[in-house]
Amino acid sequence: MANLEDIIWEGKPSQISNMGLYFICLLGSWMIFPVFIAGWRYWITDSTEYKITSQRAFIKTGIFTKKIDEVELYRIKDYTILKPWFFRLFNLSNLRMVTSDNSLSILNFWAIPSGDMVRNTIRVKVEQLRTDKNIREVDFN
Repeated sequence: MANLEDIIWEGKPSQISNMGLYFICLLGSWMIFPVFIAGWRYWITDSTEYKITSQRAFIKTGIFTKKIDEVELYRIKDYTILKPWFFRLFNLSNLRMVTSDNSLSILNFWAIPSGDMVRNTIRVKVEQLRTDKNIREVDFN
């Protein structure tokens, strides 16, 4: 069985997003417990995966129990890039995508590298899929 979807982009959130917590845990490391908190946070961040294929967007989270959220790309309606000052030092950004999917109305890709490039890649693919499938986005207020 051939894979019909090509991977357009995949990545993980950067550990830079946890630097504040790591610093606080380092200051309190003499108590031992903060070391476990920092390790747990590292593990949570490391086990989060983002993937964009030619048809869908996926967010896989969880350490012991995996949760995979997915949405069809053509359902993505709006994009927001947030670039906090500290993230800009490392070319990181948060990408927020609003979708028309009732069960997953917002997709958040936290602390990803080159967020502008990822957003543009997704936007081009969304427009291509809408054209190919003859889908139009209509909002009723």
